[in-house]
Amino acid sequence: MPALRTTPVGRNDFIADLVARLTSGNSRTALHGQAGVGKTTLAVTLAHHRQILEHFTDGVLWGSLGTVDPNPTRVLSAWAEALGGDISRFTEWEDQQQAVKTLVGQRCFLLVIDDVWDVDPAQFLHCGGPNCAHVLTTRDGGIARAYARVEGALSVPCLRDDWAYDLLQQWAPEVCALNPPAARALAQEVGGLPLALELLGGYLAAPERTLFPDLSAAALNEMGDPQRRLQLAQKRLGARGSKMTLQQTIALSLDTLPQAAVAAFYALGAFAPRPEHFSREAAEAVTQENAQVLALLVVRNLLEFEGDDLTLHQVVASVARDACEDGALARHRDYYLALAGENREDWQRIEAAYGQIKWAWAHVPADISRLDWIYALRIFHNRRGLWQDQITWIKAGLRVVQAEKQRKDEAILPVSYTHLRAHETVLDLVCRLLLE
Repeated sequence: MPALRTTPVGRNDFIADLVARLTSGNSRTALHGQAGVGKTTLAVTLAHHRQILEHFTDGVLWGSLGTVDPNPTRVLSAWAEALGGDISRFTEWEDQQQAVKTLVGQRCFLLVIDDVWDVDPAQFLHCGGPNCAHVLTTRDGGIARAYARVEGALSVPCLRDDWAYDLLQQWAPEVCALNPPAARALAQEVGGLPLALELLGGYLAAPERTLFPDLSAAALNEMGDPQRRLQLAQKRLGARGSKMTLQQTIALSLDTLPQAAVAAFYALGAFAPRPEHFSREAAEAVTQENAQVLALLVVRNLLEFEGDDLTLHQVVASVARDACEDGALARHRDYYLALAGENREDWQRIEAAYGQIKWAWAHVPADISRLDWIYALRIFHNRRGLWQDQITWIKAGLRVVQAEKQRKDEAILPVSYTHLRAHETVLDLVCRLLLE
């Protein structure tokens, strides 16, 4: 099994609960969560944990499946050899499984089945005896529930902001000491995802970036680019094969999904990431898919369900945004412009979606359509006292008008302003808004 490099930061309580669970007779536990959240690291920590080894006196049997060669027979053969047996003479899976069960007998093992993408091989590797416990890791919440039922399926969360900074500081102490606020902001930008923090820390801690302060500052600034962060690579813990970038590691979660779910995932790149949220109705409008497709993404831990709303993790959103089509961005803008326009007098309805509205505004083309946004949000900005936002939007609208007036003697107002005088210029409207 993989070597234990270090104890995971911010996981003490989670690990203590897992140890208590495994040593109290729970035979099946499944850890699930998004790519890079540290499921395998937790399993490795358990496999080396003093209390676990004191309880499971015969040791640990470790098997990794993955997507390259998810062959449970290979794992069973390795387990049989470790137990002093040989299952090569058996041709049927059931006979191989029973042979390993016989070898385990009454002995006391912890069996770890890492990186599971299909529940059937995991069930096949469930061959411990009455004194054993089993731990499975997977990205798929559905597999976790199928294997360990609801009570045994445990979701692994991302790290809190303070723990995220501690982990980055552990990997890159010189850079964090040079500019703590920037380092904290970077840890927050990746949403406390342990793999992203480890990759960032490894990059920032390289000797060629820590020798001089200006080099460290430049590297820290470079890592502020989401696309640059996605290209950082390392070999996945517990996996065979070459290095994978952060982007490839996350995109691997899409490989076994239907094409409709893959297309929906990339369309979700139109949304602002966490901490902003969005409704199921908005997700369906932008992706043009139904609730069943969205549920697949939630189960695969690519989309998060919080209360009545959905959210996208920051790093996951960066991957989705990389292949998000213009059509999805346009549907996102249309949805939130319509929401704002239909609820001009209902500031609470707009405020609940304002994070997504601002995100949509940032992607509105620099044309006359910006004036519709200024009009739709005018009452809300006034009532909430968001003067800076209003002035910024009006200035952007003014630039559009000025460009329009260069092409015409007089700018014609959009249809939405027909309640004003037919020949009133948009510049007059801007002044009117400012006065109000």
